[in-house]
Amino acid sequence: MAGNKSKEIIPGISMLNVSNVVAGYQTLQDIVYEALRDDILSGKLEPDVPLNSNELSRKMNISRTPIREAINKLISVGLVNKTNHKEAKVASFLSDEIHEIFYVRAALEGLAARISARNMSQNNKEELMRLAQVLVDSGQEMTDKEFSENNKQFHHLIYASIKTPLIKELIEQFYIITKRYRMISYGVAGRSKNVAEEHFKIAHYILIGDESNAEKYGIIHHSNTINTIDKMNNTK
Repeated sequence: MAGNKSKEIIPGISMLNVSNVVAGYQTLQDIVYEALRDDILSGKLEPDVPLNSNELSRKMNISRTPIREAINKLISVGLVNKTNHKEAKVASFLSDEIHEIFYVRAALEGLAARISARNMSQNNKEELMRLAQVLVDSGQEMTDKEFSENNKQFHHLIYASIKTPLIKELIEQFYIITKRYRMISYGVAGRSKNVAEEHFKIAHYILIGDESNAEKYGIIHHSNTINTIDKMNNTK
């Protein structure tokens, strides 16, 4: 038993990722960040749960330095809060804050779609269309993980057309923050089908270079997500 336990330095991290640290592909900070981020987004670490670096250091059997650095990165992307030198806690957004976050993301996604309609290479446009078509054809049969991966590839292919580092960093940050709530909305009856249709429209207008409609449906896509979450909350 002791031999098996020692194979996992950080809970939830495979030996492949640990070997990547040794090979220089990822830093230990990156590994810890991804582990904590995934636990926050999946709900394993719930809102307002404290992240004590001493306790995490003991559980993960690593020094506090990469843990503190990972927590600071989580704070920078809005997944963790820390005020007045108090203990860091998993972020908990109020209803109005969630709306503001999604409205900002909708505006940024619309801008990204407009830029992509103008600047994306033909090969990437065709790949974007392929990803959208896969979701239309098979989205409702996909597992949550498969659906989420398709969604990630779709949006990050759009982000690749953004040339301004600040805008790209902002939109990627909002993508991470809203993942928790997107996964909730995907579980609402009919939403996954609607997401597939919305992706298809965005991809179509990017493909034909229609900047105005690409931006329009980029905004609508995320406005519909927050509307779905609102409807779900109102039925509780």
